[in-house]
Amino acid sequence: MRQFPFSSKLQRMSVVSRGLNAKHFVLFTKGSPEIIRSLCKEGIPADFLQVQDTYTKRGLRVIAMAYRKLSMNYLKVQRATREELEWELTFLGLVVLENRLKPQTKPVIETLLKANIRCSMATGDNLLTALSVARECGLMTPKEQGVLIDTDTSGMLQMTTENNEPVSDGVFASPFRFVVTGRALELIFKNSEVAFHQVCVRGTVFARMSPDQKQILVEGLQHLGYFVGMCGDGANDCGALKAAHMGISLSEAEASVASSFTSKTPDISAVPAVIREGRAALATSFGVFKYMAAYSVTQHVSVLFLYWIGSGLGDFQFLYIDLALITALVFLAARAEACRKLSRYPPPSSLISVRPIMSLVVQLVLMIAGLTAAYLISKSDPNFEQYDHEEKEEGDYAGFENTAVFSCSLYMYITQAIIYSKGKPYRKRMYTNVLFLLYTFVVVAFSTLIILYPEPFNDFFELEPDSDFWYRLIYVDIGVLYFFLSWLIEDGIIENTCWRQRFAHRKTQRSVKPYRRIERAANTKQSLTDAFNEINQTLQSESNGVSESAVDVDEEFEQSDENDEMSRL
Repeated sequence: MRQFPFSSKLQRMSVVSRGLNAKHFVLFTKGSPEIIRSLCKEGIPADFLQVQDTYTKRGLRVIAMAYRKLSMNYLKVQRATREELEWELTFLGLVVLENRLKPQTKPVIETLLKANIRCSMATGDNLLTALSVARECGLMTPKEQGVLIDTDTSGMLQMTTENNEPVSDGVFASPFRFVVTGRALELIFKNSEVAFHQVCVRGTVFARMSPDQKQILVEGLQHLGYFVGMCGDGANDCGALKAAHMGISLSEAEASVASSFTSKTPDISAVPAVIREGRAALATSFGVFKYMAAYSVTQHVSVLFLYWIGSGLGDFQFLYIDLALITALVFLAARAEACRKLSRYPPPSSLISVRPIMSLVVQLVLMIAGLTAAYLISKSDPNFEQYDHEEKEEGDYAGFENTAVFSCSLYMYITQAIIYSKGKPYRKRMYTNVLFLLYTFVVVAFSTLIILYPEPFNDFFELEPDSDFWYRLIYVDIGVLYFFLSWLIEDGIIENTCWRQRFAHRKTQRSVKPYRRIERAANTKQSLTDAFNEINQTLQSESNGVSESAVDVDEEFEQSDENDEMSRL
């Protein structure tokens, strides 16, 4: 006859029905056991909480059922509000459902944890159910103790162990994780910034979370310096999905509208895939940027060498460099696929950092040394003739210096494309990019042919026909030496795994991000206890204030009634 849909805020839903030949309407309500218990007037067994905890500790989902006979006609039932109907219920029982993990969940979480990516759970389930599922899927190890933060029956914050015992100092001396309810998280957020930050950093399980509370959690983690990814499949996840840096919808319903990505499979296997692709895209972007900077400087220095004597690069030399080498190599290098294994260390997030700048400086030094050597060696060629721009026609740049600089620079452009197309740890190895590999072999062979046997190409590329063969071979040797030195320094020093790990560890220790400072803090228990005491005192004073206000209002009404009575007399 009437339906009240499920509300994540109210944690329940109801329907009004009437059986055949029945005289009364009946309201049936289902929802979280805590809410249904508070709405029931009778039927609650004495061992309600013990039975509920027995099921939730085993990871089972528990739903409470209740009903109420309505002494109303059809018109009143249709006009009544939800609050007028959902009260003074009679408890029916508990519905227990098995909350099975999907097969992909545990391997994906293991992959993320091995990659040093922190994982947390935000759910609408019961606190103990969520804790059990977190242990089952590997979010919490058996060695980590759960510190439960919830509110008691009077609405005050309390902190207990999994066995419902007070938290001792020994708990915080061993590995632990916070398990927090949405109500407790919201109270902490509104009353204590310090405690809220500690709960966000050390919290792993967040249960009974409403949509607004999930968004508060995501924004709190972002404020602490985390890059937050969120995946969800329902309308109650839309706010958090939209607020996160990376939102992944696991369904094509409402959540897909608010999220950045939508997974075709309803499980979290899309999370590491998105991270891998994002890291590969970032590494490719940085590689392309470094290559653009390196080739621009190489071309600029090459032209400066030739401008010094009044020469320059010919039009077709520029065309071959820009079109056949740079453009094609950049396009094909960007086709590298993401590496299947997630690295423990993320790629650099800033171009103005030590490694990118060091790489470019090294390339600049090696490039200037190589071009200088080629320029000077060309002058010792037995057939050498000094370039004289006054004797040459306009646009005629053929000469020994031009041939030397152009020949060596070809290998430099190719070398820079190779070293900045490095595969692991974020992209697959270079040999998997077949088109790039084949094209590299082609341009290396063709460039070597141009340098060693330039006769068929003299007119097209404006090369010096009288240059000695053995000197042209030296230019090839300079290019090969440049390649090996560049590769050795880039791969063996700048991008070396051991150095990168040491640098990342030292960077972590010196990190100024807020969540790093909180992780290094040692006085968690004392600061949280003090914060909880202050919050509870605030709540108690507010509650007393409300009670006093209610008493004052009652006294005013009584006084008003007395005055009305006296006036009637």
